[in-house]
Amino acid sequence: MAKTIQMLQDLITATKRHENKVEGSPTTIAAVKMLFMSLQRVSSIAGMKWVEIDEKQNLWRVPADRMKNGNEHLVPLTVPMNDLLDSIRKLQFNQDFVFPSPRGGQGHLNPSSINQYLGKIGYRAHDIRALSLAVSQEVLGFSAKLIQRQLAHSIVDKMSQADAKSMCIEERRKLTIEWCQALLGQGLEL
Repeated sequence: MAKTIQMLQDLITATKRHENKVEGSPTTIAAVKMLFMSLQRVSSIAGMKWVEIDEKQNLWRVPADRMKNGNEHLVPLTVPMNDLLDSIRKLQFNQDFVFPSPRGGQGHLNPSSINQYLGKIGYRAHDIRALSLAVSQEVLGFSAKLIQRQLAHSIVDKMSQADAKSMCIEERRKLTIEWCQALLGQGLEL
């Protein structure tokens, strides 16, 4: 567990403004922070659009075409995630994408930018998802099934598929709130 906590601290330190030793763009660093907090895949984060955010229900609706399993995925948003989104929104003018390409145009951040940033600090996106699984289970006490649902992993057995249809939104909201609090407690800066 000590190695897991060290990895978490390394990743958080790498996203601090004054610690940007690998010179990631502000857009890439913001995307990495959303990756940390939401526990979603890099491709989902990179292509995130403002129209996917359901402010009424406080959800991010990731469309099926950006999901590995081909199904729409609902991600409960937390106060820290909304704070990050608000700070990004203030800096953008008429952008469709939350994380636009720093090279200009109307495209979104290339998922490779996120992966390269993580690689430069010695990690992969999969490491973050594995870390979140370990910490959410061992430290925060959430069930593996619930965490798997938040990670949008495919469910194979029939009983779990039936449970997954309910999406477990409120339980996953509690998980993401506690996860974000843990990240902030370890020093994540928004």
